[in-house]
Amino acid sequence: MATTRSSSLPCGFHEHDLIAEALGEAPSHVSLRLRTHLLSCTACAEMLAQYRTVRTQLQVLATGEDLTSGLRAARHALDHRLPSPRVSRPRLMLEVWHSPVGDIRLGKTDKGVVLAEFVRPDGNDASTATLQRAFTIESGGPETAALIQTLGEYFSGKRHSLAWQIDDS
Repeated sequence: MATTRSSSLPCGFHEHDLIAEALGEAPSHVSLRLRTHLLSCTACAEMLAQYRTVRTQLQVLATGEDLTSGLRAARHALDHRLPSPRVSRPRLMLEVWHSPVGDIRLGKTDKGVVLAEFVRPDGNDASTATLQRAFTIESGGPETAALIQTLGEYFSGKRHSLAWQIDDS
């Protein structure tokens, strides 16, 4: 069985910590230490951006368009077979993106983006309960992956504006 060596970068930071952060699996203390480190180390900031780009591309590949349209059609068919409740809550696809400037929670309904907010790394905030009362929460999929990709391009300088459709209902 081969073992994976953790390479220490010239600045002394460990590459496995960058990878864990890019995948959203870094403990909060590592995440905070990394954010402080990124203020002075452009090499690590660039490497982290590359890892996050790879993560986003893998998410997009894992949820290809053909699969997405099939799932959307199946959900639509099921929704129309179910009895209509008196009060229906809109569906909210929710995802937390570990951006270069902090964790950003993104929320999208079928009509557009309703939420883009910074969240604490430990996840303790009151707005989650409010969202659960107002929406039927679902894990993000290709819809939020597209938002993350757009934000990644924005933070990397490839894009100068966010042309998101907003759900203002």
